Amino acid sequence: MGSKTVTLQSITKSTEFTGLVCVCCEQYMNRPVTGVHIIDNPDTIRFFRTGEVVLTTGYILQYFTAKELQDLMRHLCERGCSGVIFKINRFYDKVPGNIIQYAMEYDIPIVTIPYKYALADLQAYIHRQIFINDYNVEKETKRDLEEEHYKSK
Repeated sequence: MGSKTVTLQSITKSTEFTGLVCVCCEQYMNRPVTGVHIIDNPDTIRFFRTGEVVLTTGYILQYFTAKELQDLMRHLCERGCSGVIFKINRFYDKVPGNIIQYAMEYDIPIVTIPYKYALADLQAYIHRQIFINDYNVEKETKRDLEEEHYKSK
């Protein structure tokens, strides 16, 4: 059983969550996703880790100036963000154009998620997929090491 790296591409192909759509930077959808980060306050970026995907309803972003939004996207890029998943039809009908512009400037893919899904459910799904992948990699490594061990005797 081969392990499968979790990416935005694999998340959008999930049968558990339908209607996820990439709105920009599709060419970067295969970056590994190593965790999930929810943006809910202006200081949240300092807790961001490389490889995480950002989940947001965009609510907090309405309080950001254009410069702060651009800085946010630059910081996400510098910290190795795998992408942004933006919940639509709650606070925004679509991802604001300036956010898409900044995402394109910094090569950060943005995927929209329909309103019917809870971000917590998507977060749990992504963590589950990462755990399954890590478990399979560990199992395959152990098997490979055992095979090498037996071949040398």
